[in-house]
Amino acid sequence: MATRINLLPQEYRKKEMTPIVVLLPLLSAIALVVAVAFYWCWLHFGELSTVHGELEEKTALYASMKPRLNYLAALKSEEDDYKTRAETIHTIAASRILWTRKLDELCEVAADDHDGGRGYLVWLHTLEAKPQNARGRRGKGPPPGPRVEVEGLSFSDEDALRGYNNFQEVLKQSAFFRDDFLTINNPAGKSVEMDDEFTPQRAWTMKMSMDMKGLDASEKRSVQASKGSRVK
Repeated sequence: MATRINLLPQEYRKKEMTPIVVLLPLLSAIALVVAVAFYWCWLHFGELSTVHGELEEKTALYASMKPRLNYLAALKSEEDDYKTRAETIHTIAASRILWTRKLDELCEVAADDHDGGRGYLVWLHTLEAKPQNARGRRGKGPPPGPRVEVEGLSFSDEDALRGYNNFQEVLKQSAFFRDDFLTINNPAGKSVEMDDEFTPQRAWTMKMSMDMKGLDASEKRSVQASKGSRVK
């Protein structure tokens, strides 16, 4: 058998073909990569166009419904405002106190000892009602009522403080305190000398702080008052 030897230099020799065993798998791999890339691009851009279409549709729908949503939000705000007003009106109506009646009752007690039989002579010059904050209050139950502060003078040339004590004892037994109040502070103050020509010339400063009953008690009083008016 004859043996053929190619003695030409390398640059003049014919290039050998890639073996078919190597070429076919390489071409298959390239085709597979191209197919996967094409499918990914088709899926990505197709889904992206679908999503863009849905976004435009939803945006148009929202734009068409936005005026209605704004109107609904305005109605909701008005509803909350009316609810707050209704609750405020209910609270005021339930806890309403007839201050003219309370002032009349207080004046009756203050002026009831014009002849000195009960041992006091007082002059009231300030009455102030302050709402109390329910924050920090322990336990359940009705919120506290307002705090009423009364300032004045108890006159006596002998013992002005005793006159203050007598007035406070009579006040606690009166309808003014009994119907609407829970507590009253202990008598305190100081002795003062008056600089006018009236008598007595000595007095004791009074500052009474009284806590009123809460909302539930006010509601019960209003119900009882309405029942009593119907019975009469």
